[in-house]
Amino acid sequence: MLIGMGTVFSFLVFLVFITQLMTRLIQSIEPVQGSYAQMADQFGVNESHVEAMVLALDQHRTYKGGGNE
Repeated sequence: MLIGMGTVFSFLVFLVFITQLMTRLIQSIEPVQGSYAQMADQFGVNESHVEAMVLALDQHRTYKGGGNE
């Protein structure tokens, strides 16, 4: 039973690291370009919704003490 649980735990840890590695790789290959307003126009999103999402993200990053600024 412990071997099975250890195998599952190891796989999940491996999965987390691989996901983080893929994220970094993709961001280095193709960084996000443009502003939120440009992306909203491109995808047809209402500008007031974009403003609300940006404010919510800023508040979340401030509360968590993180962010990539």
